[in-house]
Amino acid sequence: MRITFVALIPDAGHVIPLLRIASTLRLKDIECHFILPEEGKGLPATHGFEYDLLPPVLPANADSLLKKISHTSPLYRKLFFNRYFETHYFQPIQYKGLSSLPLVKDIIQHRKPDLIISDEHLLGAAVHDLGVQSGIPVLMHRASGSNQQCQNPQPYADEPSLLARNTIPLLSRIIGKFSDAVQSKLNHKLYRSIKEMKIEVNQNWGEIIERGKQSGKPKQIFTTGMATTERRHLHSRITVCGDAQAFGPLPPLMAGDISTEDRAWLEMQPDKPVILVSLGSMVTITNKLSRCLIKGAKENHCRILWVSRTDPVPENFKGDQDIRWISWGPQPILLADRSIRGFVSHAGSGAVQEAFWFGKPMLCIPQIWDQPYNAWVVESLGAGRVINKNQFSVEQVSRYLGDILHDNSIKETMDGHSREIRELDSGTKVFEYVLAALQDYKRE
Repeated sequence: MRITFVALIPDAGHVIPLLRIASTLRLKDIECHFILPEEGKGLPATHGFEYDLLPPVLPANADSLLKKISHTSPLYRKLFFNRYFETHYFQPIQYKGLSSLPLVKDIIQHRKPDLIISDEHLLGAAVHDLGVQSGIPVLMHRASGSNQQCQNPQPYADEPSLLARNTIPLLSRIIGKFSDAVQSKLNHKLYRSIKEMKIEVNQNWGEIIERGKQSGKPKQIFTTGMATTERRHLHSRITVCGDAQAFGPLPPLMAGDISTEDRAWLEMQPDKPVILVSLGSMVTITNKLSRCLIKGAKENHCRILWVSRTDPVPENFKGDQDIRWISWGPQPILLADRSIRGFVSHAGSGAVQEAFWFGKPMLCIPQIWDQPYNAWVVESLGAGRVINKNQFSVEQVSRYLGDILHDNSIKETMDGHSREIRELDSGTKVFEYVLAALQDYKRE
């Protein structure tokens, strides 16, 4: 049996869940192959999967745009930046992704898979349409792994006033029209290019939607993550997403290893527990955040292993043997290490799943999108604490670090969830789901 995985968005948060599925199915002697844009080629290669590459899809300033949207206030995003982000990030990705579909089709016809599993986000419907045209069944995977998108309001979201609900959409439209007028005058060529791109994207989607109506083929969506745990323990407090078949977290990808130097540091002071800090690529680590985490760690007599692209350690703490910064580290391998006793995270979906798998209590500092919901789940399940990224103090950070290190109830609760998740045997259930989907398709 051959399965082709298609991820038209090369972000790790969308590719890694597919890699977990592929790794699980590979154990069942299923041949797995990936199609993804050039930016994501390192991910399947690291885990030993064959892949075909598509042209790049991300805008040149993608990292900058992602950081900006995570740092702007909700009001500013609603009034201005969401529209700007849609135009300069999502729209180019859709344009380039849709433009690559003929190449995807050629690769699929060459590979002749029995089944396609596609990332659902943004371009999943286009891959589903391609599968219908090619006569190949498609399963769509929801990367978040949770029930987040069905919650209204979202956890930790400030409820807008009636006045704000009525005026913000109107103001946003006015600002948008004004921005268009200014842009058309200042840089007419760029403005025209953006408009033409939008027209072509909308036209392509119109054709895809119309073909979908005519085919009558329903989309099959599944997700692997915390959704099953949420439904089991928080069902009275959430709205369950009924449109997706949910399976528990799959085993983390255990590629890579801890360097000799990092291993020596972890084992250097066995009497001092280690906190792993990894806040994702969108977080700008401020001096205040660094100092609060370091001082909180000092007050709790623990050490910090900080994984970040840029050095987050303030000058006056450089050389401190209890603080170690590394630009990259294999997160699942680190979380599996006994020296690591707690995890400070932005509460991305993958990070939460890995923390629960290895039973590491969490201190969550969510930024945007599904992260506040994921953090709420962690807190609601009794497995950690949550800090508001805009409102925190040394005292609060120190207290919460103390909780995840020394509160036995949190550790015991997290250990219980970890055992429960491992006992779900989600890999077997996903395998059975995939086989059933293929058999159902053949019977049609």
